[in-house]
Amino acid sequence: MLLCGCSNPVPDLAATYTALLAGKHEDVLATPLPPEGTAERARLLAWRAQSLRALGRPRAGAMELIQAIRITKALGESQATEELRALHAELSRSVAALEAADKARLADASLVDTPADALDSDTLLRKAQAHADAGDDVSAIHVSRLALERAADARAKVLAHLALARFTREPGAVHAAHAVADHADDPNLVTAVAQAARALGVKLRGPSFG
Repeated sequence: MLLCGCSNPVPDLAATYTALLAGKHEDVLATPLPPEGTAERARLLAWRAQSLRALGRPRAGAMELIQAIRITKALGESQATEELRALHAELSRSVAALEAADKARLADASLVDTPADALDSDTLLRKAQAHADAGDDVSAIHVSRLALERAADARAKVLAHLALARFTREPGAVHAAHAVADHADDPNLVTAVAQAARALGVKLRGPSFG
C-alpha cells in the first residue's frame, strides 16, 4: 500500500500520486515533505525515489528509500518495509549498471590516446566511437577505415562499414555493409544493416530483413 498509494492515499498527497502516475516527476520532487517519522513522509519518500529513478538518478533515489525504511521500521510497518527493501534492491541494481557503464566509458575514452597499431577491428571501432564522443570526427573516420582494413570476417566488415556510415553520413557505406551482409547470407547482419539504414534515412537496394 505504501508504494502504490492506491488504498486511501493521504488527501494532501493525492495530487502528488497523480503526478507520479502521469510521469510528472518534477512535480513529485517539488512536494513538501510531511513531518518527520510519519507514514506519510515514508510514502512520499518512496514516490520520490521512483521519480528520481525515472529521471536517471537512482543513487539519489536509493538514499530516499533508506530514510523511508528507517521510518517504516520504527512504525512497525513490516509489509511496507519489505516493499521498500525490494524497491531499494531494484535501484541498487540500477546504480551498479550505471557504475559499470561509467567504467566502460572511461575505458573507451582512454582508447583515444592508445596507438592503433596493435588493436583489432572491434577495439578500433570502440576507439573510433571514443574519438567521435570527443568531437573528433576526422579521427573517428580514419580509425573506422583502419578497422575495416583489419576486419577478419563478415560481421567485423559490416560493423566497420556501419561505423563509417554514422561518421561520414555517406549512403555508400550503408550499401557496402548491405552487400557484405547479403553475401554472407546472415539474417542478423542484414537486419542490423536495415535498421541502420532506416536510422540514417538510406533506402537499400533489394529486399532486406528487420
